Amino acid sequence: MTSVYRHKTALKTDERVRLMDEIISGVRVIKMYAWEKPFSDLIKVARKAEIKNIKMTSYLRGIYMSFTLFTNRIALYSVLVAIVLMGGTLTADKVFVYASFFSVLGITMAGFFNRGVAELAETLVSIDRLQTSLLQAILGELPKASGSCVVNGKISYACQEPWVFGSTIRQNIVFGSTFNKTRYDEVLRVCALLPDMEQFPQRDLTLVGERGSSLSGGQKARVNLARAVYNDADVYLLDDPLSAVDTHVGKHLFDECINSYLKHKTRILVTHQLQYLTDVDSIGRSKQNQPVEEEEAITDDTIYLESHSKGESQSSTYMEYFKSGTNYFFIFLMAALFLLAQGAASLADYWASFWTIQEEMRNYYRSMDVNIVTLSKENLTAYQTDMGNSRSLIALLDLHSTEFCLYMYTGIILILTVLAGLRSYMFYKICVRCSERLHNNMFNSVIRTTMRFFDLNPSGRILNRFSKDIGCADELLTKSMMDAAQYMLTIAGSIVLAVVVNYLLIVLIIILGILLWFIRKVYLKTSINIKRLEGITKSPVFTHLNATLQGISTIRAYGAQSILKDEFDKHQDLHTSAYYMFITTSSAFGFSLDSLCFIYISLVTFSFLFLKEAMGGSVGLAITQSLLLIFFLQWGLRQTTEVANNMMSVERILEYKDLEEEPLLESTPDKTPSPEWPKEGRIMFQNTSLKYVETNPPVLKDLNISIQPKEKVGIVGRTGAGKSSLISALFRLARVEGTIRIDGVDTKDIGLQDLRSRISIIPQDPVLFSGTLRNNIDPFHEFSDCMLWSALEDVELKKYCVSSNGLDMKVTKGGSNFSVGQRQLICLARAILRNNKILMLDEATANVDPQTDALIQNTIRLKFAECTVLTVAHRLNTIMDSDKVLVMDAGRMVEFASPHNLLQNKNGHFYQMVQKTGKKMAEQLYQVSEVKEASNKQPVPGKQTPLSVASRSELFSPFMQAFCVARHTTSRAVAFCSIGRYKGDIKTKQIEKTYCIRLSTGPAWNNGSKPSDEHSLTRENKTLRARDVWQAKRRLGLAGHAQ
Repeated sequence: MTSVYRHKTALKTDERVRLMDEIISGVRVIKMYAWEKPFSDLIKVARKAEIKNIKMTSYLRGIYMSFTLFTNRIALYSVLVAIVLMGGTLTADKVFVYASFFSVLGITMAGFFNRGVAELAETLVSIDRLQTSLLQAILGELPKASGSCVVNGKISYACQEPWVFGSTIRQNIVFGSTFNKTRYDEVLRVCALLPDMEQFPQRDLTLVGERGSSLSGGQKARVNLARAVYNDADVYLLDDPLSAVDTHVGKHLFDECINSYLKHKTRILVTHQLQYLTDVDSIGRSKQNQPVEEEEAITDDTIYLESHSKGESQSSTYMEYFKSGTNYFFIFLMAALFLLAQGAASLADYWASFWTIQEEMRNYYRSMDVNIVTLSKENLTAYQTDMGNSRSLIALLDLHSTEFCLYMYTGIILILTVLAGLRSYMFYKICVRCSERLHNNMFNSVIRTTMRFFDLNPSGRILNRFSKDIGCADELLTKSMMDAAQYMLTIAGSIVLAVVVNYLLIVLIIILGILLWFIRKVYLKTSINIKRLEGITKSPVFTHLNATLQGISTIRAYGAQSILKDEFDKHQDLHTSAYYMFITTSSAFGFSLDSLCFIYISLVTFSFLFLKEAMGGSVGLAITQSLLLIFFLQWGLRQTTEVANNMMSVERILEYKDLEEEPLLESTPDKTPSPEWPKEGRIMFQNTSLKYVETNPPVLKDLNISIQPKEKVGIVGRTGAGKSSLISALFRLARVEGTIRIDGVDTKDIGLQDLRSRISIIPQDPVLFSGTLRNNIDPFHEFSDCMLWSALEDVELKKYCVSSNGLDMKVTKGGSNFSVGQRQLICLARAILRNNKILMLDEATANVDPQTDALIQNTIRLKFAECTVLTVAHRLNTIMDSDKVLVMDAGRMVEFASPHNLLQNKNGHFYQMVQKTGKKMAEQLYQVSEVKEASNKQPVPGKQTPLSVASRSELFSPFMQAFCVARHTTSRAVAFCSIGRYKGDIKTKQIEKTYCIRLSTGPAWNNGSKPSDEHSLTRENKTLRARDVWQAKRRLGLAGHAQ
């Protein structure tokens, strides 16, 4: 049964640890969505299921430990009772041979065999787009269903989601290749990393943290690209490396790196930014999974150093452990039960010896044919001589009846059974409760701590606390504590009985105790630090394995399996060395204890030769009790040491109990905002600065910005300029100085739950969690199924979800069964459901294709027209129709105005960014800003409707020439976008599609005809009359730009 429950426990533990891994990986998103509570509930449910099985395993072990205390005594009791009832004679040679046999049998059957069985039991992509799949197929990561793929030469690969492992920037770029200073510096230049190196405290030797936690998204993308470029290969597979960088940086990478530095290499570039396609040799398009067309070598490895204490755990750690699950009264009661149970066990052994002596005396007297009651005084001397001393004779004259001895023995055995059961039950109940609360306290502390903690600590280290350390507290610690307590009390009972029988053994026991104390002290001094070292060296193994699995495609593409294997072997060898030292020290400790036990038993046996009054029962009791020391002394002292070692896990857990917490989640009653807050969406930054570390200079510096309700603001700037830090400040993910007001409410005055739940965000890296689609969209279960389906329909995922088990469709870890674009659309559905007045977009369309980009942009314009929208973007075309653009540089606001006004300043930052996108793209961006400016100035009764552009990525593509027209009536604004694709000669255009997007409702068209709702809401309309299109273009002065 134990193995069954251990197997169930292992499954539940795996589920909990997997969930914790997802939470740690997506903790930033969890905090920004204010989802701490639902994920805490998930962990509680998983932990509750795990604890349920742990309880059963613990109680079964408690029963087993109770059996080891009284089974051999019950067996001896049964034999003695059978002998007496059958008229046999109890003698010391029989009784203590039986006692010794049952002790050895109990240890072997209940101890070794049980552990052997337990140890034996313990040993017992859906892809939405073709581009990435094509590269994966070239790399050999996807199996070929048919055909063949032949690659001549060495491959270098830059993956779509940048893979950065926890080490220095240089090691991330060189990645096991031979270090060449000239080549390395040139790669830094072409990958636009030299300015970033100047900002880092140790330049390229700066540690970037696990998953590049200390780098911005653009910096990670360029390090990822630099690794591919530094690797001298024949074929370079570049999976959308330009999407996460600014336009001018992207142009630099394309011109200097891809087109210049790699010009003599074969390059396959996957990109959604079609302006770069003018310089390529051939273009492949895909749709619906089908191709449509054609210095010195670096030798010092930097590892994360985990702080650790030295020496044995303090007594306060033990008290902290027990106090987490109970109070002093129950701790005292549990200790009393242990003492009483051992007292009953020792009394049972003593009574067996006493009863044996009584029966031997009775039988001896009967053999002498003397009546004890009529014994005369003149025969006293003779009996005294025969029995050895006067005390024995007095005992002979005062013999208890056999029935009395039997009843007493029975009562002692019954009391022992009850006390042993109560002791085990209370101990395991308290320990399971302690473990449960330790886990809950640590989880609550981790989920409530600041983001700085996750930036400084690799996920492997945090996960190690929730896996190895909690597992140790759940089972290993309780097992070793029970073993240590029971065996040490058994040793104490054996010593007490030996002293009662032969008082001369006191001197021997004192000497033995001093030697044992000295040996244990030496062993503990070594083993505890080795155990700490073993735990510390295990964390890098987890971290390395996690990073390797994340970048497995990149590793295989570089053929760097051997490098990563060697690195893993280094970590594993380090851990194995520490574990081997722990095993060898344990073996040396055991050998020393065995030697002392041999000496002790020999001296006990020979000591009775010097006692003339020794009885056979007393000698047998002393020897059998001493024989127990061979097993119990060594195993008991080992278990006390194991308790100290396992208590290190509790110590490590307690380290995470008092982490620095974020401000309160819930607002105080007097500061709680109204349910409708924010009603308008006005945001004001007043002298706002932001620090990630108190001692470091601020990342955002003295910002003073006022964003009006319903304004659409684009935020641009070079990587590292502070764009993402602005989001951190708004969500209070770091230390904020100054004031941020939303609708006049200072965000410092309200709880984080109220603040973060009232702001929607679509992150750059969409995060999904394993479970169901319903739980990923609505973890609080606040919305009806009808509202969920409506949100999915708005993002055009309803049809896909209906065909895949609806809202209950399974979502795998990280949402790997969805494409990046689909995951982003699910994040958009979350924002639609929340319906907040403020929406943040953190480069939300950087990694998606133009069609998904267009869908996201249009959905945002339709669903969030009445909201304040802040968009952090690298693609300037996504923010050119914004009301204002905020330009950041080095943490400061350098420009803030409408795009059209910013472009009038030819020395401005924004103007320079637009110019670096290329001449043709700059012209198109300028035209969009003019159209936006014109639409803002044109009076429209009621409310002003911003111009919306369909399929924006296609609009600005050199290969997808677009023309925007707008038709304004008294209360209507409609935007048309005719998409033309070049065929053959660049001057020949063929109009493929005409997009019609209805932006507002109102009276009939100017010519008197009113289209149907179906017609006006249709995204693709091929029947729009050419005359209406031409008239609309002429109204905006664009008729001369297109045929």
